[in-house]
Amino acid sequence: MLIAMLLAAYLLLALIDLRGRLASDYAERVAEMRSLRALARQPEWLERAQSAARLRKGLQAQIGHAATAGIAEAEVQAWARDRAAAVGGQVQIATQPPAEVEGNHGLWRVPVVLSGAADPAQVVQLMQAIESSSRLAVIEQSSVLNRENRTFSLTVVFFYRIGGGSDVAP
Repeated sequence: MLIAMLLAAYLLLALIDLRGRLASDYAERVAEMRSLRALARQPEWLERAQSAARLRKGLQAQIGHAATAGIAEAEVQAWARDRAAAVGGQVQIATQPPAEVEGNHGLWRVPVVLSGAADPAQVVQLMQAIESSSRLAVIEQSSVLNRENRTFSLTVVFFYRIGGGSDVAP
């Protein structure tokens, strides 16, 4: 009898604790929903969405198109040779294999490494040329040493849409 009473008391206390936890979880979720509804009513979201859509469209327009990853890689190599010639000096070009961007089917990253010895002003001009490129290009990694030999290394990644589509070159 005593054991049954102790078990009943324990069960009652456990149910009271459960009810308290459920009530606090419910109160937290109600407060979170109220704050989300308040955020959704703000007029800035529509403006932000339109601005984000314009930015996305602009970025999409900068992504190059190629029929194959090899053609995209060849275009990047030609771009790198032109920039290396403009910098002058001893600039080496090392291509890395293209890789598909995870979570974006058909979008590929095509990296190239430019390295060598050059005047720091020429390296800055090269970086500006990359940033002002009509193609979407990102300087993924950079290293510039301004010592006696003035060496630099830039890993530049270009983005391409690979495969069929109306903008793909034949």
